[in-house]
Amino acid sequence: MFTIALVNQKGGVGKSTTAVNLSAGLARLGKRVLLIDLDPQGHSTLALGFQPRQMTTSVYSLLSGSHRVREVIRPAAENLWIIPSTIDLAGGEAELAARPHPHFILRNAMAELGDADFDFAIVDSPPQLGFLNVNSLAWVREVFIPVQCEFYALHGLALLMNTIDRVRAQLNPALQVSAVIPCQVNPRRALTRDVLAELEKHFPGRVLKTRIRVNVRLAEAPGHGKSIFDYAPESNGAIDYGALAAEVVALPPPAPWIGALPVAEIPVAPKPEPVVETPVQAEPGPEPVVVEAPQFEPIIVAEPEPALQSSEVRTAGPEPVEVAFAEVAPREPEPVRVPIEAAAPTPVANGTPLTEPGSFAHKLAMAGLRPIVVRRPGMEEVKREGGLTQKILGKLFGKK
Repeated sequence: MFTIALVNQKGGVGKSTTAVNLSAGLARLGKRVLLIDLDPQGHSTLALGFQPRQMTTSVYSLLSGSHRVREVIRPAAENLWIIPSTIDLAGGEAELAARPHPHFILRNAMAELGDADFDFAIVDSPPQLGFLNVNSLAWVREVFIPVQCEFYALHGLALLMNTIDRVRAQLNPALQVSAVIPCQVNPRRALTRDVLAELEKHFPGRVLKTRIRVNVRLAEAPGHGKSIFDYAPESNGAIDYGALAAEVVALPPPAPWIGALPVAEIPVAPKPEPVVETPVQAEPGPEPVVVEAPQFEPIIVAEPEPALQSSEVRTAGPEPVEVAFAEVAPREPEPVRVPIEAAAPTPVANGTPLTEPGSFAHKLAMAGLRPIVVRRPGMEEVKREGGLTQKILGKLFGKK
């Protein structure tokens, strides 16, 4: 059985379209084909006319162990069968990944099928390098890489090849990249020619000669639940996928793998048989001597007396002697007398010094305030000259 995984971590490159139409093209050539939809989105299931919500069994039922592989296979067309996918696969991915040996779940589930059951088994993988993709790579022998003829499609091929190399080294030594399928090709674009040249440079001899051209019928066919051969058999899409199926049939069959694949389960070692030992009788020896442990009298330690208070004095000799201390009154510092004349300057009010200490004017001067002088009769009135404005007004109104 030719086992193929269509893998590319980039979405929108034509994996599901190629999986459905390549399977249908191989079935039209008389090959018995099994399509395994390992994508939780279920695009291949929808493209062949199945409704994922109405499926009672799916690929999740197979991987979870609730159903066997022959119980989940459904006929889709003549010579074409499918294991459908539902959204349950997305929620059960974390559950399956927690099992022992999670990378071999698909291989163990497909172990019932023999090489005589199908000629081709094609796996439609999800658009990310995760648990489901590793499961498909651990089971299949061939990897087909659909590539969109654009720059971004080339950018992720290095990561994809790194993942394939790691799976080959640790899980599946028989894995190999057999074909690169150029999809959505526009021959009139210079970018398409550049991308094809780069593919030939990095994958010499593995880029298929068939080019899947841009065709609107390929995008319309899944909406009607049909392959391109049933929806538009005369379209360029049908012609291109028919040529691709013929080229895949002409590929050399996979060489038989000589060697042992990594075991999917850890063998359980058989339990050793219990060994019955014959008891050995020991020679009679002297009777054991019983030595009694010495008896010791308990040592009684008197409890310590409570600590003495600071006010209590206890001696073993004569009565305590009371010592009287004379009370000494603290000495007050002698006041420093500062003359008023040296402490503050003599205040002056209206040119007359105020030398009487304790007067109201003296207190104001000591506080830095100016006294209010009330003019009394008989006091000389100081005549002040008016400003320029007052002089002008006086001349206008006849005043000096």
